[in-house]
Amino acid sequence: MKRVHWFLLAVGLALTGCGGGGVGLPPDTTPPVIQSLQVLPDGLIVSGAEILVRVTATDDRAVQTAEVVATYPDGTEGRYAMQADDSGSGYRVGFIAQWDMSRATGTALRIQVVVADASGNQATAEKSLSTPLPPPGSPF
Repeated sequence: MKRVHWFLLAVGLALTGCGGGGVGLPPDTTPPVIQSLQVLPDGLIVSGAEILVRVTATDDRAVQTAEVVATYPDGTEGRYAMQADDSGSGYRVGFIAQWDMSRATGTALRIQVVVADASGNQATAEKSLSTPLPPPGSPF
């Protein structure tokens, strides 16, 4: 009889150590979703202007990071980490737009927002803003 108890105890411990077959969350392959992107001011942007970017984004698990990538008319790039607001799905950042007008090759400031979850899935949204024409080159 004692043997049966030890046998049952051994079987019970062995089954307990199996851990339930590894049941857990499936891999996260779903990217976040960006519902809205707002950039202020919305008119002509000059170098030295303050820019405010707001985005609303959600993920089936959680948004890990939100970042603005600003591509300036002179080809330089600025990266700005966004901060979560109190809504739970909103992110915002303010920055000063800076570029060298004498090296500008275009008339647009490109604002791209990149939102990522913990698995590295990403969503992007972008908006282009008008900038003044570059100064004319020297005639000499």
